[in-house]
Amino acid sequence: MDTNRKLIIWVFLLTGLVSGTIWYFAGSKTTQVLSYVAATPTPIQNALLTKIQQKLATAAGAYSIYVYNLETQQGYGINENQVMPAASIMKVPIMQAVADNLNLTDTYTLQDADKRSGSGPIEFMDEGTVLTVRRLLEEMGKKSDNTAPIALTKMLPRGSMKKTFTKLGMTKTDFDANTTTAYDLTQMWKYLQSSHPGWMWDYLQESIYEERLPAGLPAGRQVVHKVGSDAQVWADSGIVDNKLIITILNSDASLEEAKILVPEVAKMIWDYEEAQNHNPGDQSGQKSDQK
Repeated sequence: MDTNRKLIIWVFLLTGLVSGTIWYFAGSKTTQVLSYVAATPTPIQNALLTKIQQKLATAAGAYSIYVYNLETQQGYGINENQVMPAASIMKVPIMQAVADNLNLTDTYTLQDADKRSGSGPIEFMDEGTVLTVRRLLEEMGKKSDNTAPIALTKMLPRGSMKKTFTKLGMTKTDFDANTTTAYDLTQMWKYLQSSHPGWMWDYLQESIYEERLPAGLPAGRQVVHKVGSDAQVWADSGIVDNKLIITILNSDASLEEAKILVPEVAKMIWDYEEAQNHNPGDQSGQKSDQK
């Protein structure tokens, strides 16, 4: 009896030691995690995610991707909960906060201290120029103007952005740090797809930056989206044809690589989803968007 008891104790100790060792070494390096969970993923989905992962594995920096089909209510991705730079994609929740708190006819008097360089025409306007909220929103959406969000957020009541993130389901988004996740942006687009103010879609289509998601999709697709750019960020997130949400984020990226990768990955995702549309029974590899 004592011998059996000792044997059981040793088995537990060895199991714990092996598990702990595996956990330690697995956690000691950064890996890209495929977020679908399925006992038998479909060959085409497994091939898609593997090919995307292979592309990203050779690229500089980190990438985060999430895809959500509004019709099937299923999603899949890579590192979708990893906190990443939002860059100008943060301008979309600012639009929602404006819709909740301001009127399009409200006005703002431009100050030199508001001006931010990088994109858009407002930085070149004279101090004292009076701009309507509508004009600020249009420049912010169509041309990703960097001065417009400064003016608009100064007009918003205190605490507006925090309330907006809660409304949009963006639990890991930080306005001050300007960070978000691919999953948070998906939650945002899911809300906006059915509840956006009428003007928002007008300002998030056919912008001066159509070389990312739209460049990887067939001509004629409706792409409501917002790009994010910085020194090592070349990202995009949006809704295609009001049915497919695609988010591709990156950080510490090579812009030369990202300019090739983002449209290529978007095309790979679109081709996969189109194949699913023609073979709707082949869905066993996807998972529900439940976190």
